[in-house]
Amino acid sequence: MSSEGQNSSKKNTGLVVALSIIGVLIVLLGCLRVYYFFFKPTNQNVYYTAIDNVTSYFGNNIKVFQDKVVNPSKVTGSIDFNLKTNDSSLKDLANIINRLKINVENDIDFSKNYLSSNYNINYNNSSLINAGTIINDKDLLISLGELYPKKIKISDFNASPIITLAIDDTYSRLIDELAEIIKDSLKENYFSSEKTTITYNNKKVNVTDYKLTLKNEENYELQYNILDGILNNEFITSTFSYILGVDESEIKTYLEDARDEVNPQDYQDFFEDNDIINEFNVYMDNNKVLKVEIISNDNKMEFILDNDHYNIYLNEEEAGMLKINNQSISYELNDDLYKLKIDIGNDNINMEINSEEYTFSFNLKEDEDSITGSLVLSEEDVPTELTMSINLKKEKVNNISIEDIKDYVESNSLTEEDYNIISENITKMPGLLSLVSDILGFSGSIGL
Repeated sequence: MSSEGQNSSKKNTGLVVALSIIGVLIVLLGCLRVYYFFFKPTNQNVYYTAIDNVTSYFGNNIKVFQDKVVNPSKVTGSIDFNLKTNDSSLKDLANIINRLKINVENDIDFSKNYLSSNYNINYNNSSLINAGTIINDKDLLISLGELYPKKIKISDFNASPIITLAIDDTYSRLIDELAEIIKDSLKENYFSSEKTTITYNNKKVNVTDYKLTLKNEENYELQYNILDGILNNEFITSTFSYILGVDESEIKTYLEDARDEVNPQDYQDFFEDNDIINEFNVYMDNNKVLKVEIISNDNKMEFILDNDHYNIYLNEEEAGMLKINNQSISYELNDDLYKLKIDIGNDNINMEINSEEYTFSFNLKEDEDSITGSLVLSEEDVPTELTMSINLKKEKVNNISIEDIKDYVESNSLTEEDYNIISENITKMPGLLSLVSDILGFSGSIGL
Protein backbone atom coordinates (compact mmCIF):
# COMPACT_ATOMS: atom_id res chain seq x y z
CA MET A 1 0.00 0.00 0.00
CA SER A 2 1.24 3.44 -0.85
CA SER A 3 -0.26 5.44 2.02
CA GLU A 4 -2.16 5.27 5.27
CA GLY A 5 -5.08 7.04 3.58
CA GLN A 6 -5.44 4.31 0.98
CA ASN A 7 -5.31 1.66 3.69
CA SER A 8 -7.98 3.44 5.69
CA SER A 9 -10.21 3.76 2.63
CA LYS A 10 -9.88 0.09 1.78
CA LYS A 11 -10.44 -0.85 5.40
CA ASN A 12 -13.78 0.96 5.50
CA THR A 13 -14.93 -0.45 2.17
CA GLY A 14 -13.93 -3.95 3.18
CA LEU A 15 -15.73 -3.79 6.48
CA VAL A 16 -18.98 -2.68 4.94
CA VAL A 17 -18.90 -5.50 2.40
CA ALA A 18 -17.95 -8.10 5.00
CA LEU A 19 -20.67 -7.09 7.42
CA SER A 20 -23.32 -6.83 4.71
CA ILE A 21 -22.55 -10.31 3.35
CA ILE A 22 -22.07 -12.23 6.57
CA GLY A 23 -24.24 -10.09 8.82
CA VAL A 24 -27.39 -10.64 6.79
CA LEU A 25 -26.81 -14.37 6.73
CA ILE A 26 -26.30 -14.66 10.46
CA VAL A 27 -29.22 -12.37 11.27
CA LEU A 28 -31.52 -14.50 9.17
CA LEU A 29 -30.14 -17.61 10.80
CA GLY A 30 -31.45 -16.41 14.13
CA CYS A 31 -34.75 -15.28 12.68
CA LEU A 32 -35.43 -18.52 10.84
CA ARG A 33 -35.26 -20.43 14.14
CA VAL A 34 -33.04 -23.37 13.26
CA TYR A 35 -34.34 -26.08 15.59
CA TYR A 36 -32.87 -29.11 13.92
CA PHE A 37 -30.16 -30.39 11.63
CA PHE A 38 -29.87 -33.55 9.62
CA PHE A 39 -26.58 -34.11 11.36
CA LYS A 40 -25.06 -33.08 14.66
CA PRO A 41 -24.12 -29.38 14.60
CA THR A 42 -20.45 -28.72 14.01
CA ASN A 43 -18.59 -25.45 13.78
CA GLN A 44 -19.09 -25.03 10.03
CA ASN A 45 -22.40 -26.86 9.67
CA VAL A 46 -24.19 -24.29 11.84
CA TYR A 47 -23.28 -21.56 9.36
CA TYR A 48 -23.72 -23.71 6.26
CA THR A 49 -27.21 -24.63 7.44
CA ALA A 50 -27.92 -20.94 8.02
CA ILE A 51 -26.98 -20.17 4.42
CA ASP A 52 -29.11 -23.06 3.17
CA ASN A 53 -32.08 -21.78 5.19
CA VAL A 54 -31.70 -18.29 3.73
CA THR A 55 -31.44 -19.73 0.22
CA SER A 56 -34.53 -21.85 0.76
CA TYR A 57 -36.45 -18.91 2.22
CA PHE A 58 -35.92 -16.66 -0.80
CA GLY A 59 -36.38 -19.54 -3.23
CA ASN A 60 -39.72 -20.49 -1.67
CA ASN A 61 -40.96 -16.92 -1.78
CA ILE A 62 -40.25 -16.53 -5.49
CA LYS A 63 -42.12 -19.80 -6.06
CA VAL A 64 -45.16 -18.33 -4.31
CA PHE A 65 -45.06 -15.46 -6.78
CA GLN A 66 -44.54 -17.79 -9.74
CA ASP A 67 -47.63 -19.78 -8.79
CA LYS A 68 -49.70 -16.60 -9.03
CA VAL A 69 -48.57 -15.59 -12.52
CA VAL A 70 -48.66 -18.85 -14.47
CA ASN A 71 -51.81 -17.80 -16.37
CA PRO A 72 -52.64 -14.64 -18.36
CA SER A 73 -54.77 -12.26 -16.31
CA LYS A 74 -56.48 -8.88 -16.23
CA VAL A 75 -56.42 -6.55 -13.26
CA THR A 76 -58.98 -3.75 -13.23
CA GLY A 77 -60.30 -1.37 -10.61
CA SER A 78 -59.85 2.03 -9.08
CA ILE A 79 -57.90 4.11 -6.57
CA ASP A 80 -59.98 6.72 -4.70
CA PHE A 81 -58.98 9.59 -2.42
CA ASN A 82 -60.77 11.09 0.57
CA LEU A 83 -59.66 14.00 2.73
CA LYS A 84 -61.60 14.61 5.95
CA THR A 85 -60.72 17.63 8.04
CA ASN A 86 -61.98 20.01 10.75
CA ASP A 87 -59.56 22.68 9.52
CA SER A 88 -61.62 25.30 7.70
CA SER A 89 -58.59 26.36 5.65
CA LEU A 90 -58.45 22.87 4.13
CA LYS A 91 -62.09 22.56 3.11
CA ASP A 92 -61.44 23.69 -0.47
CA LEU A 93 -58.43 21.37 -0.74
CA ALA A 94 -60.57 18.49 0.49
CA ASN A 95 -63.12 19.32 -2.19
CA ILE A 96 -60.38 19.05 -4.83
CA ILE A 97 -58.76 15.84 -3.58
CA ASN A 98 -62.08 14.07 -3.10
CA ARG A 99 -62.90 14.56 -6.78
CA LEU A 100 -59.79 12.65 -7.90
CA LYS A 101 -60.03 9.04 -9.02
CA ILE A 102 -57.63 6.71 -10.85
CA ASN A 103 -59.00 3.90 -12.98
CA VAL A 104 -56.55 1.04 -13.44
CA GLU A 105 -56.37 -1.63 -16.13
CA ASN A 106 -53.54 -4.17 -16.45
CA ASP A 107 -53.09 -6.97 -19.01
CA ILE A 108 -50.50 -9.51 -17.87
CA ASP A 109 -48.98 -12.49 -19.65
CA PHE A 110 -45.61 -13.28 -18.13
CA SER A 111 -45.19 -16.35 -20.35
CA LYS A 112 -44.95 -13.96 -23.31
CA ASN A 113 -42.94 -11.29 -21.47
CA TYR A 114 -45.84 -8.87 -21.71
CA LEU A 115 -47.31 -6.39 -19.24
CA SER A 116 -49.61 -3.56 -20.23
CA SER A 117 -50.76 -1.00 -17.63
CA ASN A 118 -53.15 1.88 -18.15
CA TYR A 119 -53.99 4.60 -15.62
CA ASN A 120 -56.87 6.96 -16.36
CA ILE A 121 -56.77 9.84 -13.87
CA ASN A 122 -60.15 11.53 -13.55
CA TYR A 123 -61.18 14.75 -11.87
CA ASN A 124 -64.83 15.51 -11.22
CA ASN A 125 -65.80 12.62 -13.54
CA SER A 126 -63.78 14.07 -16.46
CA SER A 127 -60.49 12.76 -17.83
CA LEU A 128 -57.48 14.56 -16.38
CA ILE A 129 -54.80 12.42 -18.02
CA ASN A 130 -54.67 8.97 -19.54
CA ALA A 131 -51.24 7.34 -19.30
CA GLY A 132 -49.82 3.85 -19.40
CA THR A 133 -46.80 1.63 -19.81
CA ILE A 134 -46.13 -1.44 -21.92
CA ILE A 135 -43.39 -3.98 -21.29
CA ASN A 136 -43.03 -6.19 -24.35
CA ASP A 137 -40.03 -8.49 -24.29
CA LYS A 138 -37.08 -6.09 -23.88
CA ASP A 139 -38.96 -2.89 -24.67
CA LEU A 140 -40.50 -0.39 -22.26
CA LEU A 141 -42.91 2.07 -23.82
CA ILE A 142 -44.97 4.88 -22.32
CA SER A 143 -48.35 6.02 -23.61
CA LEU A 144 -49.68 9.51 -22.90
CA GLY A 145 -53.12 8.93 -24.37
CA GLU A 146 -54.65 12.07 -25.86
CA LEU A 147 -51.56 14.14 -25.06
CA TYR A 148 -49.32 12.56 -27.69
CA PRO A 149 -50.24 10.32 -30.63
CA LYS A 150 -47.21 8.00 -30.47
CA LYS A 151 -45.85 5.66 -27.84
CA ILE A 152 -42.56 6.80 -26.30
CA LYS A 153 -39.92 4.09 -26.10
CA ILE A 154 -37.50 4.45 -23.18
CA SER A 155 -34.09 4.28 -24.78
CA ASP A 156 -31.47 1.78 -23.57
CA PHE A 157 -33.92 0.13 -21.18
CA ASN A 158 -33.81 -3.65 -20.88
CA ALA A 159 -37.23 -4.63 -19.57
CA SER A 160 -36.92 -8.41 -19.87
CA PRO A 161 -35.38 -9.10 -16.43
CA ILE A 162 -38.41 -7.56 -14.74
CA ILE A 163 -40.53 -10.45 -16.01
CA THR A 164 -38.37 -13.38 -17.03
CA LEU A 165 -36.38 -13.62 -13.81
CA ALA A 166 -39.69 -13.99 -11.97
CA ILE A 167 -41.10 -16.85 -14.00
CA ASP A 168 -38.21 -19.12 -14.89
CA ASP A 169 -35.55 -20.80 -12.73
CA THR A 170 -32.94 -18.08 -13.23
CA TYR A 171 -33.67 -16.31 -9.95
CA SER A 172 -33.63 -19.47 -7.83
CA ARG A 173 -30.48 -20.77 -9.49
CA LEU A 174 -28.75 -17.42 -9.01
CA ILE A 175 -29.42 -17.60 -5.27
CA ASP A 176 -28.18 -21.20 -5.12
CA GLU A 177 -24.97 -20.40 -7.01
CA LEU A 178 -24.19 -17.40 -4.79
CA ALA A 179 -24.85 -19.47 -1.65
CA GLU A 180 -22.38 -22.15 -2.78
CA ILE A 181 -19.71 -19.53 -3.49
CA ILE A 182 -20.13 -18.06 -0.01
CA LYS A 183 -19.90 -21.51 1.61
CA ASP A 184 -16.81 -22.38 -0.42
CA SER A 185 -15.19 -19.09 0.67
CA LEU A 186 -15.65 -19.77 4.38
CA LYS A 187 -12.43 -21.52 5.41
CA GLU A 188 -12.28 -24.08 8.19
CA ASN A 189 -9.89 -21.98 10.29
CA TYR A 190 -12.51 -19.21 10.54
CA PHE A 191 -14.66 -21.44 12.74
CA SER A 192 -14.48 -22.55 16.35
CA SER A 193 -16.83 -23.44 19.20
CA GLU A 194 -16.81 -23.48 22.97
CA LYS A 195 -19.09 -24.27 25.88
CA THR A 196 -20.17 -21.18 27.75
CA THR A 197 -22.95 -19.70 29.89
CA ILE A 198 -25.28 -16.85 28.93
CA THR A 199 -28.11 -15.07 30.71
CA TYR A 200 -31.35 -15.97 28.98
CA ASN A 201 -34.81 -15.08 30.35
CA ASN A 202 -33.08 -13.93 33.56
CA LYS A 203 -31.52 -17.38 34.00
CA LYS A 204 -28.04 -18.77 33.51
CA VAL A 205 -28.11 -21.22 30.60
CA ASN A 206 -25.34 -23.54 29.42
CA VAL A 207 -24.93 -23.21 25.66
CA THR A 208 -22.51 -23.89 22.83
CA ASP A 209 -21.10 -20.80 21.16
CA TYR A 210 -20.43 -21.44 17.48
CA LYS A 211 -18.01 -18.75 16.34
CA LEU A 212 -17.07 -17.34 12.97
CA THR A 213 -14.11 -15.03 13.48
CA LEU A 214 -12.42 -12.92 10.80
CA LYS A 215 -9.15 -11.37 11.89
CA ASN A 216 -7.40 -8.64 9.94
CA GLU A 217 -6.48 -9.95 6.46
CA GLU A 218 -9.12 -12.68 6.75
CA ASN A 219 -11.83 -10.03 6.29
CA TYR A 220 -10.38 -9.22 2.89
CA GLU A 221 -9.53 -12.82 2.13
CA LEU A 222 -13.21 -13.76 2.44
CA GLN A 223 -14.34 -10.87 0.23
CA TYR A 224 -11.60 -11.65 -2.30
CA ASN A 225 -12.62 -15.30 -2.54
CA ILE A 226 -16.34 -14.48 -2.88
CA LEU A 227 -15.70 -11.94 -5.64
CA ASP A 228 -13.30 -14.32 -7.36
CA GLY A 229 -15.88 -17.09 -7.19
CA ILE A 230 -18.52 -14.81 -8.75
CA LEU A 231 -16.07 -13.64 -11.41
CA ASN A 232 -15.33 -17.22 -12.48
CA ASN A 233 -18.95 -18.35 -12.51
CA GLU A 234 -20.19 -17.96 -16.09
CA PHE A 235 -23.84 -18.36 -15.12
CA ILE A 236 -23.69 -15.53 -12.57
CA THR A 237 -21.76 -13.11 -14.79
CA SER A 238 -24.03 -13.77 -17.77
CA THR A 239 -27.11 -13.33 -15.57
CA PHE A 240 -25.81 -10.04 -14.17
CA SER A 241 -25.12 -8.97 -17.76
CA TYR A 242 -28.71 -9.79 -18.69
CA ILE A 243 -30.19 -8.05 -15.65
CA LEU A 244 -28.16 -4.87 -16.03
CA GLY A 245 -28.32 -4.82 -19.82
CA VAL A 246 -24.55 -4.40 -20.27
CA ASP A 247 -21.92 -6.53 -21.94
CA GLU A 248 -20.61 -9.43 -19.86
CA SER A 249 -17.05 -8.20 -20.32
CA GLU A 250 -17.99 -5.01 -18.43
CA ILE A 251 -19.37 -7.10 -15.57
CA LYS A 252 -16.14 -9.09 -15.39
CA THR A 253 -13.99 -5.96 -15.49
CA TYR A 254 -15.99 -4.48 -12.61
CA LEU A 255 -15.66 -7.70 -10.58
CA GLU A 256 -11.93 -7.90 -11.25
CA ASP A 257 -11.44 -4.33 -10.03
CA ALA A 258 -13.56 -4.96 -6.93
CA ARG A 259 -11.69 -8.19 -6.19
CA ASP A 260 -8.25 -6.60 -6.62
CA GLU A 261 -9.31 -3.75 -4.31
CA VAL A 262 -9.58 -6.23 -1.42
CA ASN A 263 -6.50 -8.34 -2.16
CA PRO A 264 -5.44 -9.43 1.36
CA GLN A 265 -1.73 -9.23 0.43
CA ASP A 266 -2.08 -5.46 0.09
CA TYR A 267 -3.03 -5.11 3.76
CA GLN A 268 -0.21 -6.95 5.50
CA ASP A 269 1.70 -3.78 6.41
CA PHE A 270 -1.46 -2.02 7.51
CA PHE A 271 -2.22 -4.55 10.25
CA GLU A 272 1.08 -4.00 12.02
CA ASP A 273 -0.59 -1.09 13.85
CA ASN A 274 -4.30 -1.71 13.27
CA ASP A 275 -6.72 -4.54 13.90
CA ILE A 276 -10.02 -5.45 12.29
CA ILE A 277 -11.79 -8.26 14.07
CA ASN A 278 -15.30 -9.26 13.04
CA GLU A 279 -16.88 -11.95 15.17
CA PHE A 280 -20.18 -13.78 14.74
CA ASN A 281 -21.54 -15.91 17.56
CA VAL A 282 -24.49 -18.29 17.45
CA TYR A 283 -25.44 -19.49 20.93
CA MET A 284 -27.35 -22.76 20.81
CA ASP A 285 -29.03 -25.00 23.37
CA ASN A 286 -30.29 -28.39 22.15
CA ASN A 287 -30.14 -27.22 18.51
CA LYS A 288 -32.23 -24.14 19.37
CA VAL A 289 -30.75 -20.72 18.61
CA LEU A 290 -31.10 -18.56 21.73
CA LYS A 291 -28.92 -15.67 20.70
CA VAL A 292 -27.07 -14.31 17.68
CA GLU A 293 -24.31 -11.79 18.20
CA ILE A 294 -22.39 -9.73 15.62
CA ILE A 295 -19.33 -7.84 16.84
CA SER A 296 -17.17 -5.51 14.77
CA ASN A 297 -14.44 -4.07 16.95
CA ASP A 298 -16.33 -1.78 19.37
CA ASN A 299 -19.76 -2.20 17.78
CA LYS A 300 -22.14 -5.01 18.73
CA MET A 301 -25.55 -6.14 17.52
CA GLU A 302 -27.51 -8.85 19.35
CA PHE A 303 -30.59 -10.89 18.48
CA ILE A 304 -32.05 -12.56 21.57
CA LEU A 305 -34.89 -15.07 21.32
CA ASP A 306 -38.06 -14.17 23.22
CA ASN A 307 -40.78 -16.75 22.57
CA ASP A 308 -41.57 -16.38 18.84
CA HIS A 309 -39.46 -13.29 18.05
CA TYR A 310 -35.98 -11.87 18.46
CA ASN A 311 -35.31 -8.68 20.41
CA ILE A 312 -32.64 -6.59 18.71
CA TYR A 313 -30.00 -4.63 20.61
CA LEU A 314 -27.44 -2.29 19.05
CA ASN A 315 -24.60 -1.58 21.45
CA GLU A 316 -26.96 -2.65 24.26
CA GLU A 317 -29.64 -0.14 23.16
CA GLU A 318 -33.00 -1.60 22.13
CA ALA A 319 -33.35 -1.48 18.34
CA GLY A 320 -36.63 -3.27 17.75
CA MET A 321 -38.22 -6.67 17.58
CA LEU A 322 -37.97 -9.02 14.60
CA LYS A 323 -39.91 -12.12 13.66
CA ILE A 324 -39.41 -14.25 10.56
CA ASN A 325 -40.95 -17.55 9.55
CA ASN A 326 -41.82 -19.23 6.27
CA GLN A 327 -45.01 -17.17 5.96
CA SER A 328 -44.16 -13.66 7.09
CA ILE A 329 -41.66 -11.07 8.31
CA SER A 330 -42.52 -8.55 10.99
CA TYR A 331 -40.58 -5.76 12.68
CA GLU A 332 -41.57 -3.47 15.54
CA LEU A 333 -39.79 -0.51 17.10
CA ASN A 334 -41.11 1.49 20.06
CA ASP A 335 -39.07 4.67 20.14
CA ASP A 336 -39.48 7.71 22.40
CA LEU A 337 -40.63 9.75 19.40
CA TYR A 338 -42.63 7.22 17.39
CA LYS A 339 -43.78 3.63 17.07
CA LEU A 340 -43.14 1.60 13.92
CA LYS A 341 -44.65 -1.73 12.90
CA ILE A 342 -44.19 -3.58 9.61
CA ASP A 343 -45.72 -6.93 8.60
CA ILE A 344 -44.96 -8.57 5.25
CA GLY A 345 -46.64 -11.84 4.31
CA ASN A 346 -47.10 -13.81 1.12
CA ASP A 347 -50.41 -12.06 0.45
CA ASN A 348 -50.31 -8.88 2.52
CA ILE A 349 -48.25 -5.85 3.51
CA ASN A 350 -49.04 -3.73 6.57
CA MET A 351 -47.18 -0.72 7.92
CA GLU A 352 -47.97 1.65 10.78
CA ILE A 353 -46.15 4.72 12.12
CA ASN A 354 -47.54 6.52 15.16
CA SER A 355 -46.21 9.68 16.80
CA GLU A 356 -47.66 12.46 18.92
CA GLU A 357 -48.22 14.59 15.80
CA TYR A 358 -49.42 12.17 13.15
CA THR A 359 -50.41 8.60 12.29
CA PHE A 360 -49.55 6.82 9.06
CA SER A 361 -50.79 3.41 7.97
CA PHE A 362 -50.59 1.39 4.78
CA ASN A 363 -52.03 -2.01 4.03
CA LEU A 364 -52.31 -4.11 0.91
CA LYS A 365 -53.97 -7.52 0.70
CA GLU A 366 -54.23 -9.93 -2.19
CA ASP A 367 -56.49 -12.94 -2.51
CA GLU A 368 -57.49 -15.15 -5.43
CA ASP A 369 -59.57 -12.58 -7.27
CA SER A 370 -58.85 -9.16 -5.76
CA ILE A 371 -56.27 -6.71 -4.46
CA THR A 372 -57.43 -4.27 -1.81
CA GLY A 373 -55.61 -1.74 0.30
CA SER A 374 -55.51 1.70 1.82
CA LEU A 375 -53.11 4.45 2.80
CA VAL A 376 -54.16 6.70 5.68
CA LEU A 377 -52.33 9.78 6.92
CA SER A 378 -53.85 11.68 9.84
CA GLU A 379 -52.78 14.76 11.78
CA GLU A 380 -53.52 14.88 15.50
CA ASP A 381 -53.61 18.60 16.35
CA VAL A 382 -56.43 19.49 13.96
CA PRO A 383 -58.32 16.27 13.14
CA THR A 384 -57.37 15.72 9.50
CA GLU A 385 -57.28 12.41 7.66
CA LEU A 386 -56.19 11.64 4.10
CA THR A 387 -57.17 8.21 2.77
CA MET A 388 -56.22 6.47 -0.46
CA SER A 389 -58.33 3.35 -1.14
CA ILE A 390 -57.24 0.62 -3.57
CA ASN A 391 -59.83 -1.76 -5.01
CA LEU A 392 -58.69 -4.02 -7.84
CA LYS A 393 -60.26 -7.13 -9.34
CA LYS A 394 -58.15 -9.98 -10.76
CA GLU A 395 -59.46 -12.18 -13.54
CA LYS A 396 -57.72 -15.12 -15.22
CA VAL A 397 -58.24 -15.19 -18.98
CA ASN A 398 -57.38 -17.57 -21.81
CA ASN A 399 -55.15 -15.09 -23.60
CA ILE A 400 -54.08 -11.46 -23.73
CA SER A 401 -54.16 -9.38 -26.88
CA ILE A 402 -50.59 -8.20 -27.37
CA GLU A 403 -50.31 -4.85 -29.07
CA ASP A 404 -47.84 -4.78 -31.97
CA ILE A 405 -46.29 -1.34 -31.59
CA LYS A 406 -44.57 0.00 -34.67
CA ASP A 407 -45.37 3.69 -34.42
CA TYR A 408 -43.21 4.97 -31.57
CA VAL A 409 -40.53 7.55 -30.90
CA GLU A 410 -37.35 7.03 -28.87
CA SER A 411 -37.34 9.11 -25.69
CA ASN A 412 -33.96 10.63 -26.52
CA SER A 413 -35.28 11.66 -29.95
CA LEU A 414 -38.18 13.82 -28.74
CA THR A 415 -37.98 17.29 -30.27
CA GLU A 416 -39.09 20.70 -29.05
CA GLU A 417 -42.06 20.38 -31.39
CA ASP A 418 -43.08 17.12 -29.67
CA TYR A 419 -43.00 18.80 -26.26
CA ASN A 420 -45.06 21.68 -27.64
CA ILE A 421 -47.70 19.21 -28.88
CA ILE A 422 -47.89 17.65 -25.41
CA SER A 423 -48.14 21.07 -23.73
CA GLU A 424 -50.88 22.22 -26.08
CA ASN A 425 -52.92 19.04 -25.61
CA ILE A 426 -52.70 19.33 -21.82
CA THR A 427 -54.68 22.56 -21.98
CA LYS A 428 -57.49 20.78 -23.84
CA MET A 429 -58.15 18.10 -21.21
CA PRO A 430 -61.63 18.73 -19.65
CA GLY A 431 -60.65 17.33 -16.27
CA LEU A 432 -57.62 19.60 -16.14
CA LEU A 433 -59.70 22.67 -16.96
CA SER A 434 -62.05 21.80 -14.10
CA LEU A 435 -59.12 21.18 -11.75
CA VAL A 436 -57.41 24.47 -12.63
CA SER A 437 -60.66 26.33 -12.10
CA ASP A 438 -61.04 24.83 -8.62
CA ILE A 439 -57.38 25.47 -7.73
CA LEU A 440 -57.61 29.12 -8.74
CA GLY A 441 -60.51 29.48 -6.35
CA PHE A 442 -58.61 27.80 -3.51
CA SER A 443 -56.39 29.97 -1.29
CA GLY A 444 -55.80 27.74 1.76
CA SER A 445 -52.62 26.02 2.90
CA ILE A 446 -51.83 22.33 3.01
CA GLY A 447 -51.58 21.10 6.57
CA LEU A 448 -50.53 17.48 5.98
